[in-house]
Amino acid sequence: MLKSQRGISLLELMIAVVIIGIVLSVGAPAVNNVQQNLSLSGATKNSYFLFQQARSHAVRLSSDVVVDISDGSSWCIGVTELANCDCNTAASCTVDGVEYALSSDDFPGTIMENALFGDDDQATFDGTRGLTLNSAGSFELTHGSITTPVNLNTVGLSTSPKLRQT
Repeated sequence: MLKSQRGISLLELMIAVVIIGIVLSVGAPAVNNVQQNLSLSGATKNSYFLFQQARSHAVRLSSDVVVDISDGSSWCIGVTELANCDCNTAASCTVDGVEYALSSDDFPGTIMENALFGDDDQATFDGTRGLTLNSAGSFELTHGSITTPVNLNTVGLSTSPKLRQT
């Protein structure tokens, strides 16, 4: 008569460990890609909304509002009622006493490149219609192998096409 055994054998345990190892090694790059997409998507959406916020404030206040753009690995976008602002200085980028700034510190690993806005990397929204005053432009946000452009047209509208692989 055969005696029933409880538990699992060493061979069954080794097979389970190998299968788990294979699944994890295949899944790890996918998790990294999802993290890159989420970080880049967040930076893109926040920069889009920062432009829209600046445009809205310009019309509401009936005065020019400036968006300062600084690209590179420690990039920064700041909104101000003044001639310019520095995101590295506290309370420098404010409208109506509220700070509006977005930087690479908020999205680690995301880099801004090819920022082209007017002569001094600024976009100015006029207080009458929210149009950009000769300062339409664009920049690219990159995280790992994924890049997305952000555009600001002369009508003052910000657009960004779907994320694309490079």
